[in-house]
Amino acid sequence: MKRKPVVDYILIIVGALLQAVAYVLFIAPHNIVPGGVYGITIILHHLTHGLFSFAPDGLPMGVMALFFNVPLLLLATRKLGLRSGARTIVAFVAIAAFTDIIEAITGGKPLIENDVLLSAVFGGIVLGVGVFLVINSYGTCAGTDVLARVISRAWGINLSTMILVIDSIIVILGFFAFKSPLVPLYSLITILAYSATIERLHVTNPNCMLTIVTEKIDDVKQFILYETGHGGSYVDAKGLYTDNDKKLILAVVSRREATACETRIRKIDPAAFVVVTDAHDVNGNGFFSVPHWDYRKENESAPLQ
Repeated sequence: MKRKPVVDYILIIVGALLQAVAYVLFIAPHNIVPGGVYGITIILHHLTHGLFSFAPDGLPMGVMALFFNVPLLLLATRKLGLRSGARTIVAFVAIAAFTDIIEAITGGKPLIENDVLLSAVFGGIVLGVGVFLVINSYGTCAGTDVLARVISRAWGINLSTMILVIDSIIVILGFFAFKSPLVPLYSLITILAYSATIERLHVTNPNCMLTIVTEKIDDVKQFILYETGHGGSYVDAKGLYTDNDKKLILAVVSRREATACETRIRKIDPAAFVVVTDAHDVNGNGFFSVPHWDYRKENESAPLQ
C-alpha cells in the first residue's frame, strides 16, 4: 500500500531531527568527522572558534551546511535531473535548522561526555537511522553524494569509489584541523556504525533489479539511460491475460536509486508494472555510471545499451 505524501514528509522531518541529534550531541563535540557536508562544517566550526565576534563559538554548522547544500542541489538539478527536489529541500533545510537549534539549546555539550568511543558508535547509529528515514521517504540529504555522482558520471568512475574518495579526503582534513591521529580512527568507527545501521534497516542488497512493463517504452528508456546513467535491456513479451505485445525492460540500479527510480517511472507511466528485486554479483558497464552522451558523440554508430 502506497504511503500518503504527508507521511513521507513527517518521516523526513523525524529523520532530519535524528541526524541533527547525532551531529550535535554525539559527533561534533568529540571532534569526529564522519565525511560529507557535515564533516566539513564540523571542521570549519572548530577552525572559526573565536574568530568572529558574532559567532564566538564558531560559525554555526547548520548555516554553513546550507551554503554547501544549496549549490549542490542546483548542481544535482542541472547535471543529474534531480526529481525529488521538494523532499530534498525539506530534508537538508530541516537538518540545518534542527542542528543550530539543538546547538543553541545545549551549548554544544555532548550527551556522553567521557566516552568518545561510545559517542562514535551511537552517533553513527542515530545518524544511520535518520538517513534511512529520509531515503526511505523518497528524499535525499543532498551533500557530497551529489558531487560524487556528477564526477563519477563525467569520468566514468564507480560511484561508491568516488564517495569513498571524497569522504576520505574530508576525514584526512579533520586529522590536520584537529591535529590528532585519533580523529580519523573515531571517525571511521562512526562511518562503520552508520553504514551498518543503514544496511540492517534496509534489508535489500546494495543492488536492485528493475523489471518494468510499460507502454511508454521510449520515455522510460530515456530516463534510465540519461538521468540515472545506467544501461539496461528490453525484450519482447506478451501479456498473459490479454496476449497483447509488450516490451519488458530490465535494468540494475543501486539500492539508493531504486525507490526514486520506481517513483519516477510511475510518474512517466502510472499504469506501468514495476517489480524491484535484489540483484547479486552485478558486473559490466551497463551498471556503472557511464557518460552516455559523450559516449554517443564519440561512437555515433554504437547502439544504445
